[in-house]
Amino acid sequence: MLTSLFKNQKGFAAIFATMIILAAVLVVASAISLSALTEKKITRNSLLSAQAYLAAESGVEDSLYRIIKGKNYQNSNSLDVGQAETTINISDSGGQKIIAVSGQQDNRFRNLEVILGISAQSISFHYGVQVGEGGLSMDNGSSVQGNVYSNGPISGANNASVTGDVWVAGSNTLDSLSIGGHAHAHRISDCAIAGDAYYQEISDSSVAGASYPGSPDPAMENMPISETNIEDWKTDAEAGGVYTGNYILDGSSASLGPKKIIGNLTVANGADFTVTGTIYVTGSINISNNAKVRLGADYGSLSGVVLTDGMISVSNNSIFYGNGQSSFLLFLSDKTGEAIDIANNANTVIFYASRGNVSISNNAILKEVTAYQITLSNNSQVIYESGLASAKFSSGPGAGWEIKKWEEKP
Repeated sequence: MLTSLFKNQKGFAAIFATMIILAAVLVVASAISLSALTEKKITRNSLLSAQAYLAAESGVEDSLYRIIKGKNYQNSNSLDVGQAETTINISDSGGQKIIAVSGQQDNRFRNLEVILGISAQSISFHYGVQVGEGGLSMDNGSSVQGNVYSNGPISGANNASVTGDVWVAGSNTLDSLSIGGHAHAHRISDCAIAGDAYYQEISDSSVAGASYPGSPDPAMENMPISETNIEDWKTDAEAGGVYTGNYILDGSSASLGPKKIIGNLTVANGADFTVTGTIYVTGSINISNNAKVRLGADYGSLSGVVLTDGMISVSNNSIFYGNGQSSFLLFLSDKTGEAIDIANNANTVIFYASRGNVSISNNAILKEVTAYQITLSNNSQVIYESGLASAKFSSGPGAGWEIKKWEEKP
């Protein structure tokens, strides 16, 4: 009996051990299966998430292509990428475009945001008037509210004045001018100087501040805009397309840019012209008879450029508009000889002719002028604005978009 009981206990122990082993095997097998299922689920989620991200990225790239290349697009639209879906929203803010894209694959979402801004070049105009070797002539009560730097002689008459400092480079003469700041020239003649005077020679002049005879002559100053800047603007304008023939806006409204015009540009008789990108004219530019020229709203705080190989003429109460403080229109002539003629107010405009002459008359009021030679007459004024020292010029939305920020959003 005892033997039988012992045998029964041994049999039970064997069965129990087997059951424990089977249970352990089942636990391990279950754990392996669960791990495999979890890993498979993670892999699937990762794959679907990656597909959602790629769909979102495709939406961004499609939007960038359309905006930068000037193609048609909708502010709110969708895009199918394989079996994934992409929702795109494009908004404008302060001259920038915000592209918000959501990619979705089987309820897995990835969100991207790209901020697209207008590329710009910083060009500093440190003086109200900057002149090349042709020099500056100021007549009949003309004035500059700011500083003047000239690589050539300066002559004034009939109460001509500069409120700031004046520099005349090399051995040139500073003659017949009322100066509110300091004067720097090789020879000073018949001037009234409220500040200090730095010179080699002086005659018939009054100096309220200190005098520094034997001072070195001021050095020649480089022009603020390089040939590379000018060629880049011409290239950017042409990238927006070419208009062949004279572009004439007479009494109506239009927007243009970026664009190259093979011919003349005329805005006249109350016409309202908006510059939406850099404009390059191979002929002349004529703005007259109460015409309005505006900088497009998409420029934001940036400034825009209109340039020509020919003459620029502004007359008869034409009006120019920027986009507020530190936003300007730059009118540039690449012509030699007589390049720019301004016969009325243009107080949001910078005029530039590094190879040519600029004539300003009839009580015109400007922000800044730079040229090889400048004549200010008939009570004309240049009223310098400090923002010109750090002005940023853009080729415009159609020619100069660049990515400012690219990030994934929650």
